Amino acid sequence: MSGLVPRSRADVLDELAVILDSVRDTADPARIEAAAHAAARRVPSVYLDSAEVCRRIVDAAPEAEGKELRAIEKAAKRGYRHGALSLEIAALTPVSKLAEAFEYEERKAYKRREQQINRELADEGNDRPPLVSHLMDWTGLLAQPDPEWVLEGVIPESGTVIFYGPSGIGKSFVAQSVAAAVAGGYDWLGRPTSQGKVLYVFAEGASGAGKRFQALSDAWNKGEPLAGLSVLPIAPDMTSDADVSELEALNAEHDFAVIIFDTLNRVAGSAEENSATAMSGVLSSIERIRRAGSRTTSIIVSHAGKNGDLRGSTALWAAADTVLELSGEPEHLKLEARKQKDAPEGIVGHLRLKPSSRHETLIVEGVAPGQGTPSGAVSARVEESLAHFVRSFGETGATRTQFVDLLVELGVAKKSTAFTYVNDLVKLGRLDAARQGTRGTYLTLPTRTTFPIPSKEN
Repeated sequence: MSGLVPRSRADVLDELAVILDSVRDTADPARIEAAAHAAARRVPSVYLDSAEVCRRIVDAAPEAEGKELRAIEKAAKRGYRHGALSLEIAALTPVSKLAEAFEYEERKAYKRREQQINRELADEGNDRPPLVSHLMDWTGLLAQPDPEWVLEGVIPESGTVIFYGPSGIGKSFVAQSVAAAVAGGYDWLGRPTSQGKVLYVFAEGASGAGKRFQALSDAWNKGEPLAGLSVLPIAPDMTSDADVSELEALNAEHDFAVIIFDTLNRVAGSAEENSATAMSGVLSSIERIRRAGSRTTSIIVSHAGKNGDLRGSTALWAAADTVLELSGEPEHLKLEARKQKDAPEGIVGHLRLKPSSRHETLIVEGVAPGQGTPSGAVSARVEESLAHFVRSFGETGATRTQFVDLLVELGVAKKSTAFTYVNDLVKLGRLDAARQGTRGTYLTLPTRTTFPIPSKEN
């Protein structure tokens, strides 16, 4: 017991203050969870119960609201629960090394910020113009030119675009068709493009890339070579300063109109996709590469999550000028602008993938709304899912998680696909969804409105 010292309430609160200081500048759920985990191990419940500890951690984090606030609250509760399970807290514990650990992390973060500042200053030189030189008055503000577009009304010049959809739906085919149109200088599904050089980063491998682009050239460009197209067939690491610097120099030399990163997950290196801090670092690297060109737009191909929304940290959505979603199935696709800074949001167009007439691959074709020919397989699975809901839960209903688990257990679909089927049923109005506190989303069959049948006397 010689290594143990009594800890008073004041000692405990001092240690908690150190933990709270670690989250005052971040809303990253991973950091919140780590802080709550540490607090559960360091703060005996005889002094502060779990609810009070979690409340203090949430209050210490930067102000948030909506989804971000709920994510912080969940992270705090989850971290505390795991910390409490990992250690039975005693009134006598070793002297804490927590402050030293947090100080070490802060020093590392400060060093990274210092390196970034030094790199920016070195790049811009000693004659970097002062910020006030960019100041505009009212006349200058009104004289600003209208936004320029790489793809009219859809993809802006000098912007960041996130393009996402479910796995296997055809995102790469669509992204490659945009790359070919810009490099070749021809319209993309009726929309004009601004011709320029394109760099396509095949982070998931370039097997079959030549065949795909040759098919696009045959279909849209009379088989002429796409001279403005360059391909990188390996995955650069956006957490590696060496890789980022190399791509930055490449863009400075070639001044690409568009750089497409396919996919985000493969270029993010070891960065955790659900961490706002980690994803902000990856996006900063992509932005650094983008800014090396005079009008470069970066297009980042990513995946949809289990609920059909953009997967990963909310930092992705926040950093994007444009967010495009691809939904449906290969023969019946819908491209929708979910976020646009300088143009209306909404449906961009309907398309489908069809076999190339000369090559063993697929090409993108625009179609009128309703002209696509869905396979029917997905619709059948959705209807099957609804039938299982009616048989198993009837008028009582069930939580979303219970329904998904049932579909997985019955072999209807894997978990991620089951979530998609459930979301489709809600979107179609076949099921009603409502939040019910800590139970999550509760699903029920829609209420059918009935009217009395008039009697013969009436």
